[in-house]
Amino acid sequence: MIEVASLRYDVIFKKAFSQPDVFRQFVHDVLGISIKVDKVQTEYKYPETVGYVDIQYDLFVEDVENRIIVEIQNIKEGDFFDRSLYYHLIGLVEQVKSRVGYRFEETVYTIVVLTGVSRPKNPNVDFSMAVSDFCPVNERGRKLEVYGHRLVFLNPWLRNEQTPPNVNAWLELIEDSLDEQIDENRYRATCGRD
Repeated sequence: MIEVASLRYDVIFKKAFSQPDVFRQFVHDVLGISIKVDKVQTEYKYPETVGYVDIQYDLFVEDVENRIIVEIQNIKEGDFFDRSLYYHLIGLVEQVKSRVGYRFEETVYTIVVLTGVSRPKNPNVDFSMAVSDFCPVNERGRKLEVYGHRLVFLNPWLRNEQTPPNVNAWLELIEDSLDEQIDENRYRATCGRD
């Protein structure tokens, strides 16, 4: 066991995940997409406030080549469902600059990592990974794949046998860090792979 700084703390979370290789692999394992990352911006704000709240993203990458925006938020507050949706929607709304052409030119992915001090008390937080994709479902139950945008919630406290293996490795590492010590030998073979 070695002592580590907990990923619960924003400054530590940002330092760990702002490394381009770490960010790229985390996004690949969680979203199943490959992105081009030269620099991860921390505490990113849009140049002009969108809406009534001047928000700030913990981690932000815009892959111009693939027309993708990825935001990662480290959340400890109880209102995380509403807060995360708001942040995600700002990433979409910010793209519409005029009343002509309501097309979203970039796909927005928001990953929310719940690192509160203890397991969330909200009864709806019964997951290790939950995904909202905004795609409508027709009257026959068929999902219409019209949007690529995704809002992903990750809860390291509730990893289970159904947690996707690539995601589970990251959640295990995050959860293990929360008590400020980890067994580094457990992660050498599981994290940082394609």
